[in-house]
Amino acid sequence: MVEVTIYFHHGSEWLTSPEQHYDKGWVHYWKGYDPDLISFIDLVNEYTDKLGFVGVQELIVLAPTGKYFEIIGDEGVRTLTYFISTDYKSIHLFATEDCELSVDVPDIVMHDG
Repeated sequence: MVEVTIYFHHGSEWLTSPEQHYDKGWVHYWKGYDPDLISFIDLVNEYTDKLGFVGVQELIVLAPTGKYFEIIGDEGVRTLTYFISTDYKSIHLFATEDCELSVDVPDIVMHDG
């Protein structure tokens, strides 16, 4: 079994130029996490309970391809776990708060590789 480190990026903003990316900020993480135990609500709760978000509008992941995808519910988390391997065991998450503008990224369930 491959354990993962989940990085929760926060405290900055999304920029669209020269291409869409999250600009700096802070990082909080879970190290040595069993991917079978990842749930959508636990990820959202980390942002609200530990990182001070009032509410999470979008949960976004940086895929191994370098593309950003939105994770919607546990189905999105299950799709994310398909990426996990010995080469991809660092998961970088980002969130937008309810009061922020949304980020235009595709649903991870619809990923094309």
